[in-house]
Parts: sequence; C-alpha cells; structure tokens
Amino acid sequence: MSVSPPSPPSYEELATLVTELKLLVSAQAERIAELERQVAVNSRNSSKPPSSDGLRKEPAPKSLRKASGRKPGRAKGDPGGRLEQVCDPDAIVDHHPSACDGCGNTLSGVASSGYRARQVFDLPEITPEVTEHRLHQVRCGCGHVTAAVAPGQVSAAAVYGPGVRAAICYLSAYQHLPAKRLAEAMGSMFALPISTGTVLSVLARAHDGLAGFEAQVKEHLATAPVAHADESGVRVAGKLHWL
Repeated sequence: MSVSPPSPPSYEELATLVTELKLLVSAQAERIAELERQVAVNSRNSSKPPSSDGLRKEPAPKSLRKASGRKPGRAKGDPGGRLEQVCDPDAIVDHHPSACDGCGNTLSGVASSGYRARQVFDLPEITPEVTEHRLHQVRCGCGHVTAAVAPGQVSAAAVYGPGVRAAICYLSAYQHLPAKRLAEAMGSMFALPISTGTVLSVLARAHDGLAGFEAQVKEHLATAPVAHADESGVRVAGKLHWL
C-alpha cells in the first residue's frame, strides 16, 4: 500500500509561520536585552547599595590621557624614595688594597691617600629582649615579711611586653594578617613562639582597652550630619562577609 506524500503548505500557512517566528525572535531579543541591562546595573549607575555589587571588579577604564612627551620617572620636585648616605654610620669597615695594580709591589703599611664610601642599609637580627623583675621580700624588725609589688603589666611569671602586643595589633588591624600567619610571622621575624590563641587574646585585650575611644567615635558618628559610611566585601572561609 503506497502512502501519498504530504501536500506542501499553502502561502497563507507559510506567512503565518513567518509572522510567529518573527514575534518569537523579537520577544527573545527583548528578554536578552533586559537580562543584559540587569547584569550591567550596579551601585554606580543605579540606586542599588554598594553591598549589592559583591566582590566583582569593574573593568579598568581606558585612560583618556595623552602622551606628554616627558620621560618616565618621578615628577619634578617630588623627593621620591631614593636611598641616601648618612653622615654618622653605625659601623665603619676599612678596606685597603694589598698590592699595587701597576707594578705589583706590596702596599702593606702604606698610608691611605683617600677613600670612597659605600654604605649598606640593613636590619640587624631581631631577638627578644627579656627583662626579669625580681620581687624581693624584706623582713621587718617586727617580724613581718613584705614583698615588692610587680608592675601592672607584669601579671604572670612570663608575659609578652607592650612592644610585642603592639606589633600583633599592627600586623592584624593594619596589615590584615590572619591569626595563623601572624603567629608564623612573629616566630620568623622576631623569634617569638606565639600561638594563635595568644594572638586572639592580645587583640581582645586591645579591643577592651579601646572601649572608651569606640564609644566616643560612635557618639560622633551618631551626631554627624553625614556619616559617609560604606561596606566592603571580604571573603571569610570561602563566604562573603561585609565590613
């Protein structure tokens, strides 16, 4: 039994199909344009808060500056950060030639006729300075024994001094080192075996010591006409947090 082929669509059917496809394509184009608009919206070009931007970085704008023809380097009048020699070095090492470059005769014992100075700026080996506080006991003629009182910062048999605590606070609050890396840095640079628990304890003590200052800052912020506050994103354990 033979099957007859389907009849071709009519002109009206083809025209209807083309119209439907045009409408579908137009709707998809509008949908794509709307999605692109939503993706492009951020706190700079809309009323959205900065916290909604996440941690993505905007592409750096192309510079509109034109070449000035000036050679690269620091601007005229800028003091820069060039290393300069000092007049009173901490140590002097004299180097004398042992033999003449011309004839080869020995120069041992020959007086110097001048020199050129070169200076090396370096860091000395940093080791902890340990101060022992001896709390003596004295027996009075009445028989009573009186012991000396330890300074306020010497609260145990072995404690870290204010310099060490200040370094921990600086490396954490300003250089943003995590507690583990901070403890490693203190051990590597200063030969101080510090645990992460000690780091956190020092930071908590510093926070408590700044309670009065914090209260004053909050009071000023509450009375300021404009606080100029903003949020900055930071990753903590793989999750987004806000400062």
